[in-house]
Amino acid sequence: MKRWGRYRSPPPPELLKDYYRRDPTPQEIAITARRICLSGYEPVGWWTYHQYRTDFNGHEIDRFFRTTKSAIPGAVVIGESMAKSMKLSFNAVTDVIDAVFNTDDVPLMGGVPSDPIHARTRTFKPEDLKGIGYAYSTHALFAPRTLKGLYVQMEADKRNNIPALPYDETAKLIPPDAVDELAKRIAPLL
Repeated sequence: MKRWGRYRSPPPPELLKDYYRRDPTPQEIAITARRICLSGYEPVGWWTYHQYRTDFNGHEIDRFFRTTKSAIPGAVVIGESMAKSMKLSFNAVTDVIDAVFNTDDVPLMGGVPSDPIHARTRTFKPEDLKGIGYAYSTHALFAPRTLKGLYVQMEADKRNNIPALPYDETAKLIPPDAVDELAKRIAPLL
């Protein structure tokens, strides 16, 4: 194998020629150039073969990855920017649970069976979001009867010494008694 210097990498055609022990095809070169984050490759000749790869980066992506720690089983977690772009509003139902409404002040619906969606909002402090520099909220959206069913299944599995579903962290954030109360409020409406 050839040495290419201390800091310089060989161009994709030379890398592939060493790897395949033959001349690479233009498609192999383009695919390799894309995989090593080169935006495109144009072989010499009358035709061009391009493939592009976009690496998204920036503040929003950094914030997204920093807040993925708020993901929990049994809920869909969205950030404040997503909630704003969806024009959702949150009205307190309990001291920790909010009802979620769309732009027409109609309850957002989801789950199986379909329920009015509720949320548990968490706000991360700036020190919890390295490099972000300000507080940011995430909303764990859930359908009460669906989540109640998951909690009931988890407890039954524990009682029967069956490996339990992983909803302990969810139960710490969204208390089972609050979910039970919401489910009781929804059931008579049906």
